[in-house]
Amino acid sequence: MTLRKIHDLFKSLVGTNINAKSFSYGTEKQHNNISESLYPQIYLELPFFIEHELDIEIFKFAVWYLDLPNLQTDENSIINSISKMHQFSNQCYKILEPKFNDLKQKSAITFEKAFMDQCSGIRIEYEVKDGIDINSCELGILI
Repeated sequence: MTLRKIHDLFKSLVGTNINAKSFSYGTEKQHNNISESLYPQIYLELPFFIEHELDIEIFKFAVWYLDLPNLQTDENSIINSISKMHQFSNQCYKILEPKFNDLKQKSAITFEKAFMDQCSGIRIEYEVKDGIDINSCELGILI
């Protein structure tokens, strides 16, 4: 398992039948010029936390599932948006679960009017356990 694989698998959700329209990652979410064409958005939060137990690596990270509510046309758009992103995150989990050896959703928190975009949604903390595989090193085998 590499950090790149985690990134690539979450990014691969964009354009699938779950209607994720964009993917981004980083330590601080950038402003998106409030464009509905970017939402729903999957945002992979950095940094990753990595623990080791014998020959097992445990990757801990968070993913934000973001939506752009429309308060002008729907007074319930914030709760509708949060609910939609909760369902969306569950769909993503079910798609990704078989692609990881051991993927778990650990905790989640909802939010509203976050970032300059005024997004709503849910932030999920994940944990992935995988064996250490020195043969998959992108630099080649060093020993």
